[in-house]
Amino acid sequence: DAVIFFNFRPDRAREITHSIVAKDFAGFERKKVVQNLYFVQMTQYDENEPLPTAFKPQTMANILGDVLDKHNIKQFRTAETEKYAHVTFFFNGGVEEPNKLETRCLVPSPKVATYDLQPEMSAYEVCDKVLEALDSAAYGFILVNFANPDMVGHTGIMEAAIKACEAVDECLGKIYKKALETNTVMIV
Repeated sequence: DAVIFFNFRPDRAREITHSIVAKDFAGFERKKVVQNLYFVQMTQYDENEPLPTAFKPQTMANILGDVLDKHNIKQFRTAETEKYAHVTFFFNGGVEEPNKLETRCLVPSPKVATYDLQPEMSAYEVCDKVLEALDSAAYGFILVNFANPDMVGHTGIMEAAIKACEAVDECLGKIYKKALETNTVMIV
């Protein structure tokens, strides 16, 4: 038997892969353990789980954060918990360590059962951090990711998703106004 697991995001695939291939798995009772299973993962999900991999990890050179660093351009990156890895780890090409001139600001996501209960999530706090960074004039590059349209959208509650987008629209308006005041280029 063979499995070709097409999920490419390790954060979504690690646990299920481990439950299928690990001989010592004890997370729940498996009714049947397939012997001699050929399991191919789309990308490397866990470096401690040596499995055939269709697309092996690549080291990326000259990605934007590195180029900014080489040119002595200070970076400010912010997001709330749910999207923090996107402005740090993923934006740095899978490298956890920040660049020399990179400042990171994590804003906690709200502690609610589901995000439709607080559709703005932490957008206003994230926005405030961006405005402070713009006011400081210390950074030549600011990266922000607003989590709530995506996270609230996944709940399937349309009214909440609209509120999430309205909150981000308001935040982008404030950032746009500040960008004009500070002669900053803004790319959305």
